[in-house]
Amino acid sequence: MDVDLPEVLAEVTEQFARYEEALVANDVAVASTLFYRDTAPGRVGRQMQTWVRFAEGWKIVAAHVSIIDEPRDQKT
Repeated sequence: MDVDLPEVLAEVTEQFARYEEALVANDVAVASTLFYRDTAPGRVGRQMQTWVRFAEGWKIVAAHVSIIDEPRDQKT
């Protein structure tokens, strides 16, 4: 296995710089939300999606949906 190949290191360094710029500018490619349904009282849902713009357009490349019991108030 070859490691630290100059062309790979340059490519990863460039992409990491783009990632850091996006973080600082709050320009993120992930959407996350909580939701509630009248049909599931006492439960909370979370939906997350990661979108990527390809040459042919935007696509969801990862997604997750879950519903859990709403956490109880932690105050004592």
